[in-house]
Amino acid sequence: MFTVGVDLTGFRQVAAKTVQALQFGARDAARNAAQEGAQEARTVGRFKNQTGRLRAGIVAEFVRSSENSARWDIISKARYSKFVEQGTRPHVIVPVRAVALRFVINGRVIFASKVNHPGTQPMPFMGPAYLKAEAVMYREIGIAVLKVQNLWN
Repeated sequence: MFTVGVDLTGFRQVAAKTVQALQFGARDAARNAAQEGAQEARTVGRFKNQTGRLRAGIVAEFVRSSENSARWDIISKARYSKFVEQGTRPHVIVPVRAVALRFVINGRVIFASKVNHPGTQPMPFMGPAYLKAEAVMYREIGIAVLKVQNLWN
């Protein structure tokens, strides 16, 4: 008679640690990618940050996490972010809560009932943030995979 036995206790322990390491790695990767992406957006934009609101409003925001996924978003809270990122076409500006527009040119105060704005060029900052976040995701997932490999050695 010949008897064969297999004890899977060690395998199951390492497999459980593998799942846990991958879950933590995915959460860390999502968080780090969003945070580093947001930092990239705050620094690369070539726009003038006159009030400070645009750069200050670029943040990494936690959305949700579960056993199988983690989500963070990179957002820009300033209402005019889209216009800076994508630029604008030429357009007419008219007063909304006043009779006339007021602005200063060469030290002179000018009033006008409308202004033909020439538009603006795109000054991307969220696109570069996405590329940075993508690179960080690859880096962080690689770190998680190395941790898993060490479990099996």
